[in-house]
Amino acid sequence: MRLSSFLAICLLALAFTQPAIAGYKDNLRAGIAANERGDHAAAVDYLTRGLRRAPSSIDPHLRSAAYTLRAESYRKLGRYDLAIQDNSTLIALYPDQPRYRVRRGLLQEISGDCASAIKDFTEAIRLQPEEADALTGRGRCYELQKNNDLAFADVNRALAINPDLVPALVLRAELYFEANNDPEAAKADAARAVSLDPNYASANTWLGIGHVFVDSWESALPFFNAALRLNPRDSLALNYRAEILKRQGDLEGSLADRNTVLEIYSPTAFAYSERGAVLTSLGRLGEAIADLTRATEMAPDDAEHWARLGLARERQRQFEPSIEAYSEAIRLQPDNEAYLIRRAVAYHDLGRYADSNHDLNKAISLTPDYWLPYHERALNQMALGNSEEAFADLARAMERGPQQHLPLYVRGTFHYRQDNVPRAIADFNRALELNPRFAPAHFERGKIYDEGGMTDLAYLDYSEAIELNPRHAHAYSNRGFIYFGGGSIDRAQADFDKAIENAPNVGEFYAYRALTYNELGEPDRALTDLDRALELTESWHTEKTERAFAYFLKGEHDQALAQIDHALEVAPNYPRAHRIRGNIRFAMGMQDEARQDFNNTLALKPDDPEALFGLAYLALVAGDWAAAATGFEEITVLAPWHHRSLNNLAYVLCCAPDPALRDGTRAVEIAQRAIALFGDAVYYDTLAAAYAETGDFGKAIENAKIAVDTFRRFGPEDLLKEAETHLRLFEAGQPYHASAGVE
Repeated sequence: MRLSSFLAICLLALAFTQPAIAGYKDNLRAGIAANERGDHAAAVDYLTRGLRRAPSSIDPHLRSAAYTLRAESYRKLGRYDLAIQDNSTLIALYPDQPRYRVRRGLLQEISGDCASAIKDFTEAIRLQPEEADALTGRGRCYELQKNNDLAFADVNRALAINPDLVPALVLRAELYFEANNDPEAAKADAARAVSLDPNYASANTWLGIGHVFVDSWESALPFFNAALRLNPRDSLALNYRAEILKRQGDLEGSLADRNTVLEIYSPTAFAYSERGAVLTSLGRLGEAIADLTRATEMAPDDAEHWARLGLARERQRQFEPSIEAYSEAIRLQPDNEAYLIRRAVAYHDLGRYADSNHDLNKAISLTPDYWLPYHERALNQMALGNSEEAFADLARAMERGPQQHLPLYVRGTFHYRQDNVPRAIADFNRALELNPRFAPAHFERGKIYDEGGMTDLAYLDYSEAIELNPRHAHAYSNRGFIYFGGGSIDRAQADFDKAIENAPNVGEFYAYRALTYNELGEPDRALTDLDRALELTESWHTEKTERAFAYFLKGEHDQALAQIDHALEVAPNYPRAHRIRGNIRFAMGMQDEARQDFNNTLALKPDDPEALFGLAYLALVAGDWAAAATGFEEITVLAPWHHRSLNNLAYVLCCAPDPALRDGTRAVEIAQRAIALFGDAVYYDTLAAAYAETGDFGKAIENAKIAVDTFRRFGPEDLLKEAETHLRLFEAGQPYHASAGVE
């Protein structure tokens, strides 16, 4: 070929090549821009098109840039196989460049091919002995292969070359934990890594783990939070944070982290087991059992999964299946005292005390200085009636666990059953010093205070128990009785409502709520609750008493008397029954019998304000105004909330036939107190009479009109007529004075 022809051909080729190079560069630039904005799929598309159009004469560095960038985009898309292919191409282009082998080795490590990764890292180190990244990568592969000596050697060489290499510091922190059991050194490396790069997620994770083992779980939480902000898929940080949240009582937060682990990673027996444990703590026992069953199916040789399944079944009161699960855990780990103790508890709940003691005796032989098996054995001894042996075991438990509150609490309950109140109080006090947040001790101490008449202290303990355990039905019930006894009927009813909400199958709670319905004048609702109480509980005196009271409120006196007589046959020493029978007999015109009932009530309960009110009112009916005044006065001192006594005392002080008993000024003050507690129309009528007694007829008329208007709207007719008579007197400038007794 002539030279001119050759040159022509070269020039023609150059003419075609220049636009191709320009197009390649355009795709390369577009790929770079897409990668920077995070659109890695678009980056791959641009770079692939560019590489297809790239002429063979293109500068190798321009070609390698596209492969390098595309490999990075594939990595971020999780396409490690394609990223490895691009790095293989780069290694073929530059066989003596260690960095491409390091990159391929890292991708092979991520893909789980540590053998191939080690070959690449080793070749990179041969090419460049000071290649710290290759040493770190190979060290991580050795660590994954459990070859910790070689891993330490590589990571130490890497840090000797570059002391600030964050991945190497993180790897060595991990090795210090897992291989050397040196959490202090691990924490130091992780802390240095975070100081060098606060945005390196796994550095924060391992620093958090360092805090767990060196300082506290609480101090670790910020580092796990930081790690998860940087990498929400960090399973290690998720698992540790879930445990911290569980320890803090944030069970819902802990469950959310466990759910995330199961959503973004292939489910493992460990993940199901951990979530099952949280669900057990939340009381979601059906879900917990499902998770823990999966864990035992996936890893049947892991004793802890069986033990957790046993606990969930025990909490669901499935004691036989619980024992089966614990037995499997013990088969796998025969000398695990924790599993033996848990099975012993399940045996105890079944009443199999001999089997329970057998497990506890073995646990004691394995760990004679551990307090818990002695504590559990004491419970068995007490159930068997062996009180001396029970107290001896509790003493052993307290000797071995002087900071444990449970043995003290249990001993307190035993003392309480034996009517040794001072010792019971002392034990509960000490238990609460050790654990102020232990709701059962607050509740039991509250019961003692309650029975001893120290209702203010009982109220505080019941309220504390409720705050610590908002589902404590009996604490609500007992506090409800304190409210009831103090005249706060609405609050009492609210507490009985909560008791029923948390324990809907306890019959007595419905009977107690019936008390409040009766006091609020709602006998039909009381009877509904009493019917429900009878469905759940055999006939008992409280139910009969309240049923009698409901019939009394409905005006069905014969039926009421029959019910209350039955209640007193069952429980002749129940003071409320005597007092309600007094009310019934009084309504039936049996005043002497009613007086006897009220006196019987006071013999059983000397400070019963309602019985005292009954006697004072009987005196008023009999025309003994002085005795009535004394009786009502006594009640207002004993029970300042008793508005009916306040109103009747005010009535005596302004309307008594004997001028020596009248005191209009004091009557006004007492009538106002009654209205402040309960704004009844009758009370406004009394206040009007009190003002009239002082000569202030303007205020007397004002309050009398309130009474008249209320009676006109709501009745009853007889009280309306009486109030209108009083109003006419006050308008005429005359006070109202009674002539004899009242009806």
